[in-house]
Amino acid sequence: IGVMDMVQEAEQRVNIYGLDEDLSSFITRQGYKEWHTALFLLGVLVGRIGAQQYKKGDSKKSILEKINFDGMSQESIKRLANNVLAALKSYRILEYNEKYYAVMKQLLDRNLDMLENPLDNTFYILSGYAYATLKTITRGEASE
Repeated sequence: IGVMDMVQEAEQRVNIYGLDEDLSSFITRQGYKEWHTALFLLGVLVGRIGAQQYKKGDSKKSILEKINFDGMSQESIKRLANNVLAALKSYRILEYNEKYYAVMKQLLDRNLDMLENPLDNTFYILSGYAYATLKTITRGEASE
């Protein structure tokens, strides 16, 4: 690998600020850029809210109604980020997810101009949702 290749690889790597090792490793293996990671983490948080809703008897996971499966614009993503923080607080799981929200928000703020394709935006959010949901199911828990 040449020096230019190494510089480009370093620029593409995402600093995920001490998030849990399994999640960090997954993001690295996927080769996500910052904007992918921001949307993915937003989806992870949606998944964690959905797990909490399910645990409390909301089998439809009403947080999913905030996602437009046909694609989400930059404005819709901003709205979802706001709704996610409110839901984390409402379901009393913010303290367990505040670091994830902070990292997601920092990456999102820095990469708003990259959210040009509504279908791609939804795709990466749902990737995060699927990741979090699978983790919840395989652990047999619906709390954290």
